[in-house]
Amino acid sequence: MMWLINPEEQSAYSWGFNNALTDEGWKSLNDYIAANPTSKAEILNPQVDDKAFKEKEVRDTDITWISSENEISKPLYFNIGKLAEEANNVFFNYNLSMVETLQYSVYNAPTGHYDWHIDAMHKGQHGLTRKISFSIGLNDPSEYEGGELIIGAPGMYETSHKLEKNQIVFFNSIVTHKVTPVTKGVRKSLVGWIKGPNFV
Repeated sequence: MMWLINPEEQSAYSWGFNNALTDEGWKSLNDYIAANPTSKAEILNPQVDDKAFKEKEVRDTDITWISSENEISKPLYFNIGKLAEEANNVFFNYNLSMVETLQYSVYNAPTGHYDWHIDAMHKGQHGLTRKISFSIGLNDPSEYEGGELIIGAPGMYETSHKLEKNQIVFFNSIVTHKVTPVTKGVRKSLVGWIKGPNFV
């Protein structure tokens, strides 16, 4: 069973609910990350042929990419696929094709953050683009300070999400968003993207 989050937590930009991962999904995730250590996240620079680089002023996160080809991760991907279908049927109504490689993210105090960014452009490679982004809280928010997921137009209309453990928030991949600095403790999340044919 998945309980809907309170209506006031919905917005023009996002939609979500609690109890996102099933027991099988949790076990799949925990088994995978136990066997695959994190590394420093990189960001792509579209001005330099999408060259990857580490820039802590923009992003300071440790990550693990979760392969969909691994037997351990298959229950997790099945779980995420069902969640994506639910979100799309209720809120987005997009033409979707696939779940992109999932990312386990760790934000350590005092500098863990990810500044304003978008996850996709209108047109992606091979005729597919990211359409829906999502984030799942993996630990209790009492374990850290800061680390809010902010979605919206910077300085104009922003919604703040302090994710509860196992709460998921979906939003359009072309909407700007950020994770504020974690000033105490450790924030853990699972993030991902649902791709579909280019919008235009």
